[in-house]
Amino acid sequence: LPLRELLQRRLKLSIPIFWGQWGGPLPRKRPLATVVGRPIAVPGPAQVGGEVDEALVDRVHSEYVAAVRRLFEDYKEAAGYGDASLEVLSASEPAGVKKKQ
Repeated sequence: LPLRELLQRRLKLSIPIFWGQWGGPLPRKRPLATVVGRPIAVPGPAQVGGEVDEALVDRVHSEYVAAVRRLFEDYKEAAGYGDASLEVLSASEPAGVKKKQ
């Protein structure tokens, strides 16, 4: 990498190193599983610009999280995550998939 560093200093620009497919910027091919669940009915607002009903937001959020958990459990084996568990965190923390240890 000394040549790369020398060029970066002389040209005053960063030269990225690609680690994708064929050493280029294309990502490596990975299987991608997409699952779509049933729609969740959300009633519209009583009036445009009106106050938000926090109880409604909490109820719909709970339904959404339950549906995502159900989808994950139903399809994790087919997607190659049979030994994983889904952890849903609060809004201030990122959500993710953790491998069982």
